Amino acid sequence: MTKTVLKLKLVSLTPVHIGAAQEKHLAKGVDYLAKDGTILFLDESKILEKLKVHEYCNDLSNRKLQTTLEQRGIEQFVKQAVPIAGEIGTDIKIHVKDTLTLNPYIPGTSLKGAIRSILFHSAKKKEHRKEQETFGWIQEDGFRYLQVGDSHFEASTYINTKTFNLMKRGHEFDGGWKGSNQTNPDFSPKEFTFPYECIGIHQMSDVRIVMNSAGYQEATKRKDYRGNPLVKEVNTLSQVLASKKNLFQIIQKFTDQYLRAEIDFFTRYSNQQTDTIIAELTSLKKKNSQAPVIRVGQGSGFHSITGNHHFPTDHSINGINNWGKGQLNGRDSAKSRKLAFERINDEYVFYPMGFVQLIDPEVHQEYYASLQSQIKQKKDEIIALEAKAEEQRKAEQEKIRVEAEEAKKPKMTLLSQLNNRKAILIDAIVTRKDGNNVLATPQVETMLETTISVRYPAGFPIGSTIQIKAKYSNGTLLVEGSPKLKK
Repeated sequence: MTKTVLKLKLVSLTPVHIGAAQEKHLAKGVDYLAKDGTILFLDESKILEKLKVHEYCNDLSNRKLQTTLEQRGIEQFVKQAVPIAGEIGTDIKIHVKDTLTLNPYIPGTSLKGAIRSILFHSAKKKEHRKEQETFGWIQEDGFRYLQVGDSHFEASTYINTKTFNLMKRGHEFDGGWKGSNQTNPDFSPKEFTFPYECIGIHQMSDVRIVMNSAGYQEATKRKDYRGNPLVKEVNTLSQVLASKKNLFQIIQKFTDQYLRAEIDFFTRYSNQQTDTIIAELTSLKKKNSQAPVIRVGQGSGFHSITGNHHFPTDHSINGINNWGKGQLNGRDSAKSRKLAFERINDEYVFYPMGFVQLIDPEVHQEYYASLQSQIKQKKDEIIALEAKAEEQRKAEQEKIRVEAEEAKKPKMTLLSQLNNRKAILIDAIVTRKDGNNVLATPQVETMLETTISVRYPAGFPIGSTIQIKAKYSNGTLLVEGSPKLKK
């Protein structure tokens, strides 16, 4: 066999974020606004239909765009509204997308790197300090002959994150949450939150893994082959990929050990929220027993990449170095975890980010069928929620439209509100144009039979409502300044 081809399904078990270039991040107050627990993504073309370019630029530079748009009815400038839990404190980190479809994907290189870290952990000898000592140098490194395809997903979503961090209390460490200036014992959805675009939970895609066995085997026969310990540990990388069961077992063994250590971490450094975090980790551990689970992208951190081989079963710390990093027996050991959170039924739910599951529909038939059913149910729920949100959005737009129409209607002013000292704004209904003047009926109590004449060469449509400043003196209505159309 020259090639081994694994055609698998990749399922997101928790929110997954693979970062795009920084210049693609969405800036608050420019690309989006935050209001009432919702991200409002702005449509610049619609804004420029209503605002002049210099007005738009001035509002951006003075950070007054939200105020201006709210005054004009913000709904008309929004292309998408997405609910999100907590305060949106920074730019939104954008997920990498396919340049043609603009849909999110998990690059094959990300998944390949995660697999490499796990096999490194499995094959590494105690005395090894570098990957080359385990995998061999570039000419015999089996990962040169491994191809992992990109996994494309239908859509992305948005979620907020906050950092769980350890803080020192005397000689002990307690769990808390990072704030703007310090770590606090109690969770708050405000301060030091970071929103991400991500692949949501229970999204499924195809992934194709190809191993060029012949090329790898030929490389290991070369005279300069230095001896790859991986060959002794797992009977060559090509055979690992040839045996799906073997590969899956190696991943499952690593992930089970990793999740046990993470559960111990949150158990040891507990606070009010850690029970829900432990429940999520325990659920992931169970799913890993059914099909291999692996971690990629944002949140994967020190302990799920090559650094984990120092402390595979103990993720605690017993010190902090001069740079504020956690230490265990003098070696780096992460003291913080970035967790996604959302609010469900008035309770905050927390997710460790980046967990995906590799499923072989042939090997994991029963589990795959069950998962498909769960995904369909989740999808139907999302469709129903989106439909409800769309109804609410349309209802809100209709309410704004009705209010705008009502605002255009003439408002009656009481005669007692007028005096001869200070002019106030009154409404009037245009009846006709008379040369450079406009004739209108003032909407003032007891004066509906009278007509006022104001200079306005451009004129107004017959029947439209205008506003103009007026005084009342000796039974006469005196108008001042130029009229304007009521909006």
